[in-house]
Amino acid sequence: MPKIFYRPDLENVIKIKEDKWFKDQQLLLLQMVNTDYGKDLLCIPKNYKNIFKFGKNHIFYNPRMEDGVYKYDWDFRVGSKWANVIRSRWEEFQGAALWFQSQNSMRPVVLMGNRHYVFGGPYFPDADIETTSFDGTNTSGNQVSWTLARDATTGTANDTGASGFAPKSTETAGALFNVTRGFLLFDTSTIPDTDSISAATLSVAASGSGVSNADSTSYKVVSSTPAANTSLTADDFDNVGAVIFATMNFSSWVDTDTTYNDFVLDSNGIANISKTGVSKFGTRTGLDTGNTAPASAGNTNQVAHYYADQAGTTSDPKLTGTSAAATAKATGAALLLGVGA
Repeated sequence: MPKIFYRPDLENVIKIKEDKWFKDQQLLLLQMVNTDYGKDLLCIPKNYKNIFKFGKNHIFYNPRMEDGVYKYDWDFRVGSKWANVIRSRWEEFQGAALWFQSQNSMRPVVLMGNRHYVFGGPYFPDADIETTSFDGTNTSGNQVSWTLARDATTGTANDTGASGFAPKSTETAGALFNVTRGFLLFDTSTIPDTDSISAATLSVAASGSGVSNADSTSYKVVSSTPAANTSLTADDFDNVGAVIFATMNFSSWVDTDTTYNDFVLDSNGIANISKTGVSKFGTRTGLDTGNTAPASAGNTNQVAHYYADQAGTTSDPKLTGTSAAATAKATGAALLLGVGA
């Protein structure tokens, strides 16, 4: 699946792996993202203060001491969101990087030919095939009974849509049933293995497509176990969990376009976050998890929100939270990280 904001038009650049590019440019990036201009350029919320780690899909910020424990907050996105932003704004990024680099007296700027600077241009975060995580929907299709629809083992998968109705449970006028489930995966492997996660919230932004709530149902966040971390297939329809991590009644859903609906995860949801790999979540309706068919023909129950293939970073799914270090030693230095220029 090609990433959004692919830039095949760029010439005279050397494309390197995203993880290496972000590691090599970390000092420069931290200078940028701790300014209002840098946050605007890279589509980072203005209230994220003292950012001390910035990667292709994550931000660590707000380091602090609470009751003798070192804590910090984080924000993870599906795929390689911030690498995509940099690629889409590469020309402006180069100009900004030149200015920020010039402010560092220890590392003078050197022009190396046509727009080739020591800060990294000609180097460019490579837009290879997706290598971290994905999101998408899977629909069982119209079935002659609720049981066949809910208990299907295959469906119609879509992991490239910018928005979609999920979760969804419907009985059509012809008494045919269908169920749609959502899949939201985040690469959270950069959370230190020894840290403990004290709080986490899964957020999805409404697409303003309307709410259908014929049976007064709800949106449920559960786990998911797709066969792959980078693509969704028809056979993944039934690869969702039954344990509910968070819930919201459809009647409480805020449908205003790009407005986030937040799901605060319970202890089981927090335990589903991986510190060594990909955290896999799913979405289902309350009718689906409770095995209750829509009450009558024509009843539709659905909400719609944006997915990672929507352009920009202001409406894609995100997983945010707070972690605490295993020990408080050496936190004085950590608290100074990310102050920026």
